[in-house]
Amino acid sequence: SVSMKKLVWYTGTTVLAGAHITARGGSGGSITTSPVYAGGVRLTLPNLIGGEYNAVGYQFTLPNATRYSGLSFGLLGSGSEAVDMGLQDSQLGNWPSGSTWIVDYFSPIKEVSTSYRWTTLTGNITYNRIGRTVRGLVLMTAGGHYDVAKVELTYRYALLQ
Repeated sequence: SVSMKKLVWYTGTTVLAGAHITARGGSGGSITTSPVYAGGVRLTLPNLIGGEYNAVGYQFTLPNATRYSGLSFGLLGSGSEAVDMGLQDSQLGNWPSGSTWIVDYFSPIKEVSTSYRWTTLTGNITYNRIGRTVRGLVLMTAGGHYDVAKVELTYRYALLQ
């Protein structure tokens, strides 16, 4: 038999305020409300010996779909020091919902400028998604501060219609 159904592709975007974090942590510094952006969050890290970090994580849920493609994670913010952004890579490891996030499980990683502008990281729909869950990370490793105004996840998904 032949089905008359076909895949119809859509593009979706989920935007979160910087303060809408799912996970936070680090080995030094602080995470506070941003004095620069309403709804934002500030990561601060003192100039220490090295190896210290500060991070915030964002979790997104994709809509139910037959197929997914075209995943990207965006960050809007600025600061005195550059930060890195990344997506969780299921090849490196996973953890249950509500557990501590593991910074080493994020790839690819991209450096974000100190200037106020959107920076986008393109992910792999196979490895940077676990089921319908996508996790993004903002990681600070140098002394200074960075204010996250917004983050966004953009994706393509198909429904059988």
